[in-house]
Amino acid sequence: MPTNSEQLLLTLRRIGIKRIFAGSATAAALIEPLLANRTAADQSGLQLHTTDASHVAINMAQGYFRASGTMAAVLLDARQLADDSLPGCRLASTHRTPMLILLRDPEHRTTAFLSGSKWSKSLHIDQSIAPLVSRAAAIARSEPAAPVCLNLPDAIMKAHASSESAEFSVVRDIAPDPDSVSEVASALIAAEF
Repeated sequence: MPTNSEQLLLTLRRIGIKRIFAGSATAAALIEPLLANRTAADQSGLQLHTTDASHVAINMAQGYFRASGTMAAVLLDARQLADDSLPGCRLASTHRTPMLILLRDPEHRTTAFLSGSKWSKSLHIDQSIAPLVSRAAAIARSEPAAPVCLNLPDAIMKAHASSESAEFSVVRDIAPDPDSVSEVASALIAAEF
């Protein structure tokens, strides 16, 4: 059975992520050993790019999206979040840049999140990582597109993934059914005070 870290890589690839920009070597340490393993790297098809600052990783993901139209993941270390990463996240929100910000959290500080993100969630031991990452990607891509943040405690990422993580459906569109919207609109128009 794969670990949650291995399941994360497979899930990122399934939802269309091709690049991970890491804001530090300690952040990259969460998945770098897996990508060094040729089998895991071949299965995931992901490329890891490491820099020495969180704001640079966020800016790289934003530039990648603007050039390719493809959302990227940004891997940051919650212990090393600096004030310089906040403007980058806010700028990505302003420019409607979807990205998954993955906070590596060695100390399991579940309150760690990145200000300026559209949505933030912490992975818990009883949760499956695949549906959580899929939901986060759908939220990031939905209008207005913006960064979302997932807090990934090290202890949980090293644990074996639950069996339900292996099978999930990728959420592509979180918009309501147009027929339902028309029905509600008609009912509101017909309503009397």
